Amino acid sequence: MKNRKVILVIFAIVTIFILLLVLYQQNLVKQHQSQSDDKAVLPTDQQINSSSGCFVSNCHGLEIECGPVKAEFCTMEYVIGDVCRQFSQCGIVNNSCQPIYNEKFSVCRDCVKNCIEQHQENTENLFDCEAKCGNI
Repeated sequence: MKNRKVILVIFAIVTIFILLLVLYQQNLVKQHQSQSDDKAVLPTDQQINSSSGCFVSNCHGLEIECGPVKAEFCTMEYVIGDVCRQFSQCGIVNNSCQPIYNEKFSVCRDCVKNCIEQHQENTENLFDCEAKCGNI
């Protein structure tokens, strides 16, 4: 009876691990497929009002979402593209809360997308490549 419980616990742990790997791989594929070319132009200072309750509202990846609530409680997971989030910002442009794609973010995002294309089969190389994108 004890051995059966141990086997069930080990089976559950392995199942969860495999599920996490599948979800991680799906996330990489999803990011690769959603290569939306955000060509937003950085507006002039007169058009941006970043002190009006417009914040980055999501925690991970290259897709920056903006809203009235700042993302404060994020998971500890790391997603490809998180290295570029240090350059992300949101602001009110033409009365709408939206991402502001500055040059550093755009260069970093393009670098990460190239890493995904070049190393989609090798996760270790992908992470090594992506880490270099944050040093622009």
